[in-house]
Amino acid sequence: MKEAINPYVAGSPVRDPAMFFGRRQVMAEIRHNLLDFAPSKVIVLHGQRRIGKTSILYQLRFHLPADCVTLLLDLQGMRIDGLGGLLWEVAQGVRRGLRRALRIVTPRPERQNWLDDPGGRARSFFGGVGTLLGGRRLVLMFDETTLIAEKVGQGTLEKRTFALFADLMARYEFLDFVFSLGSEPMLMERDMSSLPRPVVYQEISFLEREAAHALIVEPVRDILNYEPAAVEHILSLTSGQPYYTQLLCHELFNHVLADGRHTVRVDDIETILPRVVDMATAQLHYVWSKTPPAARSVLLALAQAARGGKPVQNISHLEELLPNQDKVRDALANLSKRHIITGQPPYSFQVDLFRRWILQHGDE
Repeated sequence: MKEAINPYVAGSPVRDPAMFFGRRQVMAEIRHNLLDFAPSKVIVLHGQRRIGKTSILYQLRFHLPADCVTLLLDLQGMRIDGLGGLLWEVAQGVRRGLRRALRIVTPRPERQNWLDDPGGRARSFFGGVGTLLGGRRLVLMFDETTLIAEKVGQGTLEKRTFALFADLMARYEFLDFVFSLGSEPMLMERDMSSLPRPVVYQEISFLEREAAHALIVEPVRDILNYEPAAVEHILSLTSGQPYYTQLLCHELFNHVLADGRHTVRVDDIETILPRVVDMATAQLHYVWSKTPPAARSVLLALAQAARGGKPVQNISHLEELLPNQDKVRDALANLSKRHIITGQPPYSFQVDLFRRWILQHGDE
């Protein structure tokens, strides 16, 4: 019997449209802002790590007309040692993308020429690209854009970087721009506000319930059957956060089939849950490390109260648990804004996996 292939994507961006669920409103907004304005608006995607921003970039081409050529430019994989080097890397990415998408072959530019005259080379290059496209539009999608701000802050990238982006936007209407940032778009708000086109910020958060349900059951419809209670338990643990949902389902798939069964039960979830929490440690620790000390104390108190079966009902209750904290309200606002806890009492974790991780590792 042929071994079943695990379809869940645990940790990598989703490239297969068959494994991409939900985000219909996000895609509709992006399409509207790119196609219904002349020139197009600049799209800025932001949200927590592993929330699905890069997956959206990969999937965008399936939601745009054929005359839109989408090119994903991962800044994390580029050698950014100055404006000329950055723009040369971008040009290389565009050349490769045009060759794959349209079989358009362009000469390989000399890197040193770009280092000597980045602005002039970029203007000349994209002017030529516009001619080759023959009326098509080029959607440049920059992933990990906050690296630009970091490099500028470190002094390895010139402050005029976004001024040059602004120049390209003003010159070439066929160019569309989508930038993916982290969870704090205000870090680049001044740079974005300097652009000559309107900027639209699109926050990416958890999947809606219907999409999360589909992500769980649809990929394995012909292989596994989820008991309704098992689906509800997964949703209670992840709240539709796509990375944690896929990771949990990936491990469930292996566990249940290895046991010679084809039905997923609640007890299967509880069996693999400690392993899943450990596998997600890198991401969960990152969230913890980005949390201020006062907010960490709030999270510990909430986690311990929930374990004891007494969820925190109001701020006064929390202040009783943390008598030495004078910043409880600020901490709650921070955690709510970052979608770590619910915004209204009784306070609870948006992703219960995080609560379980905190109980194991939060005081280390």
